[in-house]
Amino acid sequence: MFRTAIQGYQPEPNLWQGFNMRRLAIIYIITLLAILNSISVAENINPDSVVQHYIDRGYLDCEFTVGEDSLIVNKGIQYRVDKIILLPADTIFLEKRIIFLKNSLEQVIQSLLQAKISDGYLYQNYIPIEFSKGDSTVTIIFAQNEGPRPQIGTISFEGLKQTNEKQLKQYFELEKFSYITEEQMKSIENDAVEIPYITYSPPPLIQLRPGYTEADIILNAKEKRLFALEGSIGYLSDVDEIIWMGDLTLQNLFGKGKKIDIFSQKINTDKQNLSIHYWQPSFLFGVGGIEFSVSTRDYRNQFYEFDMQTEAMYKIRKSLKIGAGLQYKTVEPDSDDGSFSVYAAAFKANYSNSSGIYLKNNQYSIGWELTYSARRSSPRDSLQTVDLAYDDTRIHLVVSYKLPLILQTSVYNKFQYSGFETKDDLPPLSELFLIGGERTIRGFRDEQFAAIRTLLATTEYHIGFNSGYMFTFLDAAYLYNRIDENSTTIDDEYYRFGYGIGILIENRGREFRISFGWNKDLPFDQPRLSVQFQTGL
Repeated sequence: MFRTAIQGYQPEPNLWQGFNMRRLAIIYIITLLAILNSISVAENINPDSVVQHYIDRGYLDCEFTVGEDSLIVNKGIQYRVDKIILLPADTIFLEKRIIFLKNSLEQVIQSLLQAKISDGYLYQNYIPIEFSKGDSTVTIIFAQNEGPRPQIGTISFEGLKQTNEKQLKQYFELEKFSYITEEQMKSIENDAVEIPYITYSPPPLIQLRPGYTEADIILNAKEKRLFALEGSIGYLSDVDEIIWMGDLTLQNLFGKGKKIDIFSQKINTDKQNLSIHYWQPSFLFGVGGIEFSVSTRDYRNQFYEFDMQTEAMYKIRKSLKIGAGLQYKTVEPDSDDGSFSVYAAAFKANYSNSSGIYLKNNQYSIGWELTYSARRSSPRDSLQTVDLAYDDTRIHLVVSYKLPLILQTSVYNKFQYSGFETKDDLPPLSELFLIGGERTIRGFRDEQFAAIRTLLATTEYHIGFNSGYMFTFLDAAYLYNRIDENSTTIDDEYYRFGYGIGILIENRGREFRISFGWNKDLPFDQPRLSVQFQTGL
């Protein structure tokens, strides 16, 4: 049965009540000796019991003859069930005939009951009334009683203190007069798991109303902690420098799921990022959210960037989300190149089966994003009187999947393509893809490589244990860029590889991850050390 607790539900009665298993065991031991259908019996053995033993095993024509000191049993043929008739109208032909045994029949009835209960008939019952015997087959006739089929009344939560329950109900996509089916209950649980600011704990409780035609669904959940902190720290041995990243999140503000995220990162002494994100739930076009962000990139010897973005993302199907966004940013290069502004519109989609409570063994995710932008530059020098204008296009494609192997091992693979199409032969550094470090090529410094087009691949092998897993990784990248060499633009293509080992430990919503990464130019005793943690406050 599907994973629920049903108050007021009474299971079907045992169709074989009164069957004495101990008595059967004694008879079975005795009949093991009847190899040639003949057995010597003591005076206290009841022949009827022996015959009943064979009848219970499908030998419906079993007969016996009693001698002076023996019991001769003629078993006859073993009958099989080929058809089940469910009155008043259903007939089920079995694909594989089963022996006319108690256990076999119980399995058939349980499978029939499971199918009906999964379809919402919680009080379905089958009562055997008779059977008819053919030459070697048996047809069993059952009377079926469907009983009421409860519909879903309301969905409520237990365990929440401040969260707006009216808003939570908008996350559930229920049709009018929905029945309590297995598929519907899975959908409700998956919707509950995907609510970003609460933690759902299965199973749900089904509380039947008087009359058993309606039932209320009660979900047990708790709010996530108000503060969540994620961070990492790394050591660059070749330059003797520590880099870091910090991400502080305030979530479920005012009980309405609103979230503020403050992100800060030091890539090296001359490179720092800062961003502030605001997100809130939105149900304008389905279940989704709206996000606003402001960010800066201060690359002191290269450029300074100020960026503003807004984005909306909605779930339009079970596993499919689509969204769109707008962006405006200004960039001040540190060189003699003039400043410029960028106006952009983005469209994105994501398809994934790796969320929800009933996860499949093979989990995968596909993400796609297309961005159109207009870049307008001020004159680079006094001789240039016309502003430069470029219309650029970016595309991102990410595919990831996780496959279980044997025991507690699994493999995780991720492929990511990023492309930048522009008529500018030498686009500014701020517009390129900056590759290196965590989430790109581990074993290198952060943002060590600039590229117009890049293809990244990651493979991780996980060895699980009770509180986390150990892993090994291999990162590879193809990078393409255009560079200026002696006033001539030339293509620059190359490959990079990083590899390493690490461990992740989880405990009560907290995560700690440490890894060591290398590339071909790093000595074994000087790996890139990365330490990451995630916790609630």
